[in-house]
Amino acid sequence: GDMPRKTCRRCFQSFREEENHPSACQTHAGLYVCRYHPNGAAASGDGLGYYGNGEAGDGWPAKFWDCCGKEVEQAPGCCSAPHTSYDDPEPSFGAFRMASSGLK
Repeated sequence: GDMPRKTCRRCFQSFREEENHPSACQTHAGLYVCRYHPNGAAASGDGLGYYGNGEAGDGWPAKFWDCCGKEVEQAPGCCSAPHTSYDDPEPSFGAFRMASSGLK
């Protein structure tokens, strides 16, 4: 029998349980966030002290991953973990960060 495919709740790829392994899921531990504007809210364009979308000036992209510093939203994940499906109990964010911190 063929195992049913599941969807990973972290990277959204479909996978079979027998193909799952400790580094199957490449994802980011943090969030893709707007870079803080050094000149504060007035200059940032969003009124909050953060750059909006687009260039932050001096060639810096306005957003980045706060876990690894990569600036492209599609950048490969900086952490490896097994795929976790929606059928499995939800992993805690802290546990994932702890488990993956030693890998890269």
